[in-house]
Amino acid sequence: MEITDVEDQAQLAQARSLSTINFLIGLWLVAAPFALGYTTSVAYWSEIVTGALIALFSLAHLASPRMNSASWFNSVAGIWLIISPFILGYIAAAAYWNEIIFGIVVTVLSFSNVGTVSHRTHHQT
Repeated sequence: MEITDVEDQAQLAQARSLSTINFLIGLWLVAAPFALGYTTSVAYWSEIVTGALIALFSLAHLASPRMNSASWFNSVAGIWLIISPFILGYIAAAAYWNEIIFGIVVTVLSFSNVGTVSHRTHHQT
């Protein structure tokens, strides 16, 4: 086994770990409006839709770790979570802090995941 194969396996494992965490956060975001009893329908739907998209793109990245577009999308979705309470104008504490905290986490993990797995082609020697 060449060193690059070991490095590739480590990169794949890291990409899978980060995508799995984002997938679980996406599921939480879908469930949070019910679990936390959101009273604002804008926050309710924003979080459900954004969480579902994060989960979907995390699954896509798990299926194809070299597909950086899924991580880029999740980066944008994370930024949306951070700024949406301000743009949409809801200040319910549960929704506000849930979106900001998990938005930061999703953004950091997704940016970390972009390019984690290289696009190198393997050459037989």
